[in-house]
Amino acid sequence: MSISTVPGMTCKVKLPASQDRWVHIMRTICAESAEWQQVESKKLFAKFGSREYNCPIHCECHLIQYLEEEQQQPWGDIPPFSYLGVSKLSCSPCSIWISGFNKRGGRKFYTRGSHGKWYFPWGMPMAEELSGRMSEIVSEKYVHHQRTMGRLRTLSDSSAASESEGKQEPVPRAEYQLNASENDARHEESGRDKTYESFRRVPKK
Repeated sequence: MSISTVPGMTCKVKLPASQDRWVHIMRTICAESAEWQQVESKKLFAKFGSREYNCPIHCECHLIQYLEEEQQQPWGDIPPFSYLGVSKLSCSPCSIWISGFNKRGGRKFYTRGSHGKWYFPWGMPMAEELSGRMSEIVSEKYVHHQRTMGRLRTLSDSSAASESEGKQEPVPRAEYQLNASENDARHEESGRDKTYESFRRVPKK
């Protein structure tokens, strides 16, 4: 047996630079305008301003990216197990990202499940490849959360309103993701205290 360490990984993300931009993101995701969006956007901009965040990439997503890269080590040509041993359940963004990764085709990876919580900040590896699908899923969850809180109309009413209002300017994917994650559960834990491991099957001699 041998042990290989995986270097830490982060990504930088800049949040919206004005309260109006926060409002625009919420209205685009929800496909309607509401008073609560003004209140929430004011709180968000007061809290975050236009700061740039160094977002940690959680261990299970980071490990998947590492295992997908060509490894310059004695066991680099031995496929790893699909199951990743993680000391805690995966958060919602990690679970969504892994599910999206597995749908691409090719090697798949799994953890023991998700606790359903959201963490901020949260960094995403392979952003160019999976950011579109991530934005769609997180936005859907954000809208569902606002409906359960009674802030949005029912699906049929909301759809009709969306058609009457016409198309809105698209929002950058990174802003979709960060806005939805922050508002959905308002967690600010880093999630960086998990340990993780992956085993490779070694052929018998």
